[in-house]
Amino acid sequence: MEVISVKVLDYKTGLVTQGVTAELDESCRVAHQQYLKAHNLTYWQLVILRVFGTHFLVVFSCPAGENEIPNYKLVCTSELTDQIPEILEAHYTQWVQRASKP
Repeated sequence: MEVISVKVLDYKTGLVTQGVTAELDESCRVAHQQYLKAHNLTYWQLVILRVFGTHFLVVFSCPAGENEIPNYKLVCTSELTDQIPEILEAHYTQWVQRASKP
């Protein structure tokens, strides 16, 4: 058995990354900040977890709130930077549509 130490970063704006490279972490941070600014938000959960032994990451997206519905997506590491803005925008659109229903 091999014990592996995994770096977890919590940005306190909802972004948490685990097991990604510094470059991927930075691109996620930038995309998340741009998303928050564009939608006048201070917090949106975006959790990115490496699936160890593979080239995949689990991306969890959820607005703040106990009764909110999260979205999950499995993403290839090489596509993460391109996928983050798309994942966030798609989920935001769903969230706004649900919130605007009477």
